Amino acid sequence: MSARDERHLRPGARPEAARPRARHGRRRRAPELHGHRPGAGDASGAEEGGARGQGPRPRRAERGVRRAVARLRAGARPRRVQGQRQRRRHRARSPHRLQRRAHRRDAHARDEATRRAPRPGHPLHRRRPGARGDPRGGRLSAPFVHPSAIVDEGVHLGDDTKIWHFVHVSVGAKIGAGCSLGQNVFVAPGVTLGDGVRVQNNVSIYEGVEIEDGAFLGPSCVFTNVLNPRSFVSRKHEYRKTRVGRGASVGANAVIVCGHDLGDYCFVGAGAVVTKDVAPYALVVGNPARRVGWMSRAGARISEASPVCPETGERYRIEGEVCARIDGPEVSDGPIPLLDLAAQNGPLREEAMIAIRDVVRADRFIMGPEVDAFEREVAAHLGVKHAIGVSSGTDALLVALMALDVGPGDEVITTPFSFFATAGVVHRLGATPVFVDIDPRSFNLDAGQVAAKTSDATKAIVPVHLFGQPADLEPLRSLGVPIVEDAAQAIGARTDAGPVGALGALGAFSFFPSKNLGAFGDAGLVTTEDDALAEKVRRLRVHGGHPKYMHAIVGGNFRLDAIQAAVLRVKLPHLARWQEGRVANAARYDALFAERAIPGLVPPPRVSEGHVYNQYTLRVRDRDGLAEALAAEGIGSAVYYPRPLHLQECFSQLGHAEGDFPEAERASREVLSLPIFPELGEVRQRRVVDAIARFYER
Repeated sequence: MSARDERHLRPGARPEAARPRARHGRRRRAPELHGHRPGAGDASGAEEGGARGQGPRPRRAERGVRRAVARLRAGARPRRVQGQRQRRRHRARSPHRLQRRAHRRDAHARDEATRRAPRPGHPLHRRRPGARGDPRGGRLSAPFVHPSAIVDEGVHLGDDTKIWHFVHVSVGAKIGAGCSLGQNVFVAPGVTLGDGVRVQNNVSIYEGVEIEDGAFLGPSCVFTNVLNPRSFVSRKHEYRKTRVGRGASVGANAVIVCGHDLGDYCFVGAGAVVTKDVAPYALVVGNPARRVGWMSRAGARISEASPVCPETGERYRIEGEVCARIDGPEVSDGPIPLLDLAAQNGPLREEAMIAIRDVVRADRFIMGPEVDAFEREVAAHLGVKHAIGVSSGTDALLVALMALDVGPGDEVITTPFSFFATAGVVHRLGATPVFVDIDPRSFNLDAGQVAAKTSDATKAIVPVHLFGQPADLEPLRSLGVPIVEDAAQAIGARTDAGPVGALGALGAFSFFPSKNLGAFGDAGLVTTEDDALAEKVRRLRVHGGHPKYMHAIVGGNFRLDAIQAAVLRVKLPHLARWQEGRVANAARYDALFAERAIPGLVPPPRVSEGHVYNQYTLRVRDRDGLAEALAAEGIGSAVYYPRPLHLQECFSQLGHAEGDFPEAERASREVLSLPIFPELGEVRQRRVVDAIARFYER
């Protein structure tokens, strides 16, 4: 042993070589770390002395221990040698250690969630009996967000909503009360979820989506936000809005192409690809999704043959492409419009949009193959030889009279109780409208009075099939004057003599959107059985030219555009069914009014069995008061027409005065038209009749 070693030995200490070394270079812990402090009840410590600088000089190892103790007392972590660090990193990478660490993290998350939960008496732990998401009227809790979820700033979360593992709710989204978002759900900015919405795992809801109360989204379903995405084309400006109706269900792995409505309580099957609107209560499956049945609110299958829900007993009305719950809020509480175009056009909108897109792609907007095809199809439907598409119902009347060479000095006999165009086109041609009063039962031209009004100047007679009821043309045939049927409101009507539009020399139809067959704008039709008149009408609608740029006669721009023809082709196959619905609704009105025997009201008589009811028109006492009362209850009505044509200011030069046509004038004071559209249904009709009865029973 060297002198240096001897000099630094403490009493009882062993030489350095005799001390056991820590394995792998690990230092032994300081005595303080074992609860032993030198100099406190230790003989060796006492022998060293308590004062600083007394006794032998401490060895380097002891100085290191003292520095370590000082650092520990100051709150620092003990230093470790390189070998210890390496072993710790090795242990940290151990799969078993990683698994244990994950379990500890999940346990911590559960403990943290429990700690955060509002305590009884907390302001967020309040009672709201009957609140959505708490049907028992019990306690509502604050929204729960799992620690792994991300909820951006500006997000609204309703009470009792739960956001689970790895969900991302983007800025500006609104999540209602009682919702549940499963694992890995993504909610894009601005998305709205109503109350009680359930979203299963791995669902992506992109911008423009609005999900109403009680909807269910199955696992891994996806909402798109651009119709035709390309990675190298920015199309954020092309985002389309998508609506998921109240109580609707979307199955697992379904794809909802943007820009469509999923109706209330509809059911989209697993894996379906929705490429068009889905009607309320419809069950759709497949790629592309197609309707295969109907579902009740409770999720049970229903059908026309069995329209009662087996679980709840609720009754449904199923007619064609429409299903509605009888006595449900969708039919019993809401407003009743005079005309519901959405109910008619909604189920056909996607098909119509495809037809319009095909026209745009073909770049054939005026006339062309769509117009040719529509003319053939509508001629076959009406049972006429020639059908020529024109730009509007008014132009159809005008072109028909032009084909008969009506002009200045001529007279045209017609009714004073009609839409203005009936007499307006006569005046435009420089001819004189000669009015004949109406039959008070049918509101149509009184054929018995026409003979007395004819003269050598009479060039045509224009009877109107008003409100869809065919006029009596038999007495007019013997007069030897060409007849132009104003059939604007009567497409599909028939008489014993044949279809409306084929009973005279020419027929004129309107496809204004409110008509029984309505376009998405203005459109009209001229019909005839005469080949020569048909050829002349075709020339007149293109400025009289034939061939192109060669004009033997003067016509006008009366062409039907291809887009309207394409839409009408989509709707034409449904016309017969819509007509049956109107006739059925009219018969139900008749029965309900007969049952109530309401004083001051005269239902319209059915003079002809061929009536197609473009309007259901009553004669009533205090017409304006009744219209106001109906409007106050959200029921639509209209007056067709409040002033007869002979009293219009623009015809004052004809010299007519009040009293000249008493039946037309009386009708203008008394008539009121009620809702009659095919989708109306019994429940809403009873509401209309009850409202009228209350008005007259006051």
